Amino acid sequence: MNIWRKVENDIWKLNPVTLNDIEEVEYRLSIRLPETYKKIILEQNGGTIAFNAYPSPQITDWGDFVKIEAIRGVGEENGILESDYFIHEWNLPNDILLLDGDGHSWIALDYRQKNENPPVVFIDTERDQLFELAPDFDVFVSGLFSIEDTGSSYGDIEVAYDYMPSYTEEEVLEEFAKGDIARCIELIHMMSYSYSQDFVLKSYSKFIQHKELAIREAVASEFLNLIANDDVQVNDLYNDLLRLISEDPSESIRVYTGFIKDEIANKT
Repeated sequence: MNIWRKVENDIWKLNPVTLNDIEEVEYRLSIRLPETYKKIILEQNGGTIAFNAYPSPQITDWGDFVKIEAIRGVGEENGILESDYFIHEWNLPNDILLLDGDGHSWIALDYRQKNENPPVVFIDTERDQLFELAPDFDVFVSGLFSIEDTGSSYGDIEVAYDYMPSYTEEEVLEEFAKGDIARCIELIHMMSYSYSQDFVLKSYSKFIQHKELAIREAVASEFLNLIANDDVQVNDLYNDLLRLISEDPSESIRVYTGFIKDEIANKT
């Protein structure tokens, strides 16, 4: 997908870099930047992006997602090499590279545990939050979407996958069965806007049992989002999906159980 949005005098768009420039930065920092990050940076060295939100496994100031404006390019001012300054200024963890942020909240590549293929994390200095958004940059990019602020806590979400074809229900399941993780996450986000509630809940109940944590996180996040933005009928399908979420082996999935119950309670 084309991730960049054309903005006049975009402060986040830096001078172009070469692969050699990127490799010199990797050597300097003793890390490997994600391959997809390098690919998009070679196309355009940072800038405002065409999407502005990503699903969050924890409730944030915006709801069940985090806001994002830009992805920093390879460079000093307004680039990832400015990370050390902000780490010191805002008392952030060491060994992270900031992708976006405003001081109080940040999205970053987390190199604290490994020097390549890092997870993407969210940091909120006021709420004292630090948690994983995506297991890697590829999953993060594939899960970006657009949200129009309507003054509510969640807003009016509009999926931004302009290349997503129109699938029948059978074709959705066939596409999911191919096993491409990034594509599966795209389908999970797209489904709740395009198909019947029964089909979505039945499908989510299958998908939530997937071995890949990123897929299960996408299901739990989108289920919460569906409840927050639509009138979801509490029936056996709903209860089955909620039970599977509550029994998930990962705490990052089980935590959604309380969020979902709270959202339903707020609607009654």
